[in-house]
Amino acid sequence: MNKDSSRRPIVELRGVRFDQVEAPPLSLGIGPGDLAFVDGVSNDQRSPLADCLQGSKVPVGGEILFEGLSWERRNTHEIESARLSIGRVFGSASAVSSWVQNLNVTDNVLLAQRFCRGVSETDLLQRAEGLARRFGLASLPRSRPAATPTEELALSQWVRAFLPDPLRLLILEQPGSRAPEGSLRALLEAVNDARTGGGAVLWIDKQSDIGLDLEQLAPNQTFSLASAGGIQPQG
Repeated sequence: MNKDSSRRPIVELRGVRFDQVEAPPLSLGIGPGDLAFVDGVSNDQRSPLADCLQGSKVPVGGEILFEGLSWERRNTHEIESARLSIGRVFGSASAVSSWVQNLNVTDNVLLAQRFCRGVSETDLLQRAEGLARRFGLASLPRSRPAATPTEELALSQWVRAFLPDPLRLLILEQPGSRAPEGSLRALLEAVNDARTGGGAVLWIDKQSDIGLDLEQLAPNQTFSLASAGGIQPQG
């Protein structure tokens, strides 16, 4: 895990505000190998912070840079290409809407990465099935999301999130929600591997609900959830 803060952050917030409330603007960077933990869960259908980091929502103020370039300065092709290296587990409030309902779960998991050039369908499926086994699934479900058991959907979200190669940014919103008991150890091992490989991680969850000691996550930075989905440093 790289804790050298002198290296360029993978994702950086510069004077960012998420709403019109007079709150101090937020500036932070999450670098290669870093894990930032946010204590709290947004009541919104989608996390404003996660959406902004992924470039799908524009903050009220400031700018967000991914790999050194602001999302707002990228064209559509550049945005779509950059997102292929971002993995995300959606929180419980938006988990259902994160699936395309007329596709089976396997096709959902592979969908975004099918746009990567030079990656064959066979190799992609093999990697996905390997992740599925790592997380405790016999294989990826071939059923539609609505007909798939909740626990299998939760683990399939993990597979989808870890599938990008390279995985530069991993966003985890309540990843243990609805996952089988005892599965978090495999998730933590995968997170540590992603950090060792140079990825940055943002984990959003209630500390009391993680199912792990915060020390096991070994975060470089800790924050509390603030109004409108924004965050503020702890301590």
